Amino acid sequence: MIIKPSKVVFISDELEENFNELKEDDPIKKAMRRAIQELKENAFSGIQIPK
Repeated sequence: MIIKPSKVVFISDELEENFNELKEDDPIKKAMRRAIQELKENAFSGIQIPK
């Protein structure tokens, strides 16, 4: 298994603003934070999509 740390950024400022407007206890925000953390730790985490 390859482990590669990475930087995670939002595709647009509007998307980031919408994410930040979600309440802290929102389940979607919690799931996205967990996914972001996993991607920061390993860019190859999750489902690999063929090119």
